[in-house]
Amino acid sequence: TMAASEPASYGEEGIYTVQLGVYASPENAQAFASHLQTLNITPAVAEEKAKNGSALYYVYSGTYKDQSLALKAATHFASYN
Repeated sequence: TMAASEPASYGEEGIYTVQLGVYASPENAQAFASHLQTLNITPAVAEEKAKNGSALYYVYSGTYKDQSLALKAATHFASYN
């Protein structure tokens, strides 16, 4: 099942998350989130509406107090590719 939580970076000053992917289908987003869990990365999935009204599913991880920590984490996540 997908996490129902919303990214902490939305509307909260000083909180950053790292977006790891965005998908048009909830199944693909969940499959990617499940893969991240096998890498010991704690993902979350949030549904947002695109400008055309269709749903997009964002996969993200972490909460960081500043941008430099989030960028460091993003570099770490990128090393898995």
